[in-house]
Amino acid sequence: WQETEDISASPLGDEFLTEDVAADPNAIDRLQDELDSNWMDSESVSEQKERSELLNDGFPSERIAPELLEIFFAEITQHQAVIASVTEALRANGAAIEIDDKLLRTLHTMNGSARTAEVSEIHLPSGVFERYLSLKKEQALNLTLLDGELLSQFHLHVEEVLIALKENNA
Repeated sequence: WQETEDISASPLGDEFLTEDVAADPNAIDRLQDELDSNWMDSESVSEQKERSELLNDGFPSERIAPELLEIFFAEITQHQAVIASVTEALRANGAAIEIDDKLLRTLHTMNGSARTAEVSEIHLPSGVFERYLSLKKEQALNLTLLDGELLSQFHLHVEEVLIALKENNA
């Protein structure tokens, strides 16, 4: 996931996180293109950390309080299981499947948990995925194989972030 200089800003622009997007018939296509290009061209979390250290900026997630860290890991691990089950179901089906509320709640909760813990590496992409899939669901569109691949990449990204957090907070 590519971060912007201001970690509070969405790398895809705030328009993707607002209600105004629903009025744009091309919003889903644009967001899918942005997600695709960000995931396929992204640097790993370890590369982000290296770059950040070179800038003497520190890994943003080092700020997690120990009492919050344990709760955060437990919650994110549960959410990761939901994402994995959805991507496995999509692969097993071999075609598009309906976007269910459980996945949307998972992404919403991941977004909130990561924002609270100040883990922008999870907060930003989970918020974008939540909005993207909500828009698709509102328009009665299914979760596609490409969406599943993007979710799989997100799942791997979150795993890398969790490993980095464990190392930084050991």
